[in-house]
Amino acid sequence: MVRLPTKTGVAGLEGTPLIGVLTSVCSTGFLLFGYDLGVMSGVVISKYWLAQMGNPSTIMMSTITALYDVGAVVGGIAAACTTEPLGRKRTLVLGTAILLVGVILMGTSYERIQMMIARVITGIGEPARSRALAHFARKLT
Repeated sequence: MVRLPTKTGVAGLEGTPLIGVLTSVCSTGFLLFGYDLGVMSGVVISKYWLAQMGNPSTIMMSTITALYDVGAVVGGIAAACTTEPLGRKRTLVLGTAILLVGVILMGTSYERIQMMIARVITGIGEPARSRALAHFARKLT
């Protein structure tokens, strides 16, 4: 018999299996934070990316990479103010949606300014998602 999802989750997923699934989801979310930072180090040495971005200087590449952190500061402040009124689920969805927009913009950018704006947008979405995941992980214990 197939168990369909209910409003509170999947029926029959309780106890240790539920904790295992939720921990896996939260861990994957936190892994994506480091993955995004690590991927950019590989992107900036790609000859195709360098040619497309007009062979930026080292300072410009560092600035493009660091704009993610600038967005994360802004997003962290925004997440601190909006998590309580919106709730964990809505904050998680909102942060993921902002992150997705930034990732799509990064993947489709063909000029430096587009990449810079995309890095800021991606950085804004990350803290809201990370904050909501931290709340979910905390509720498990």
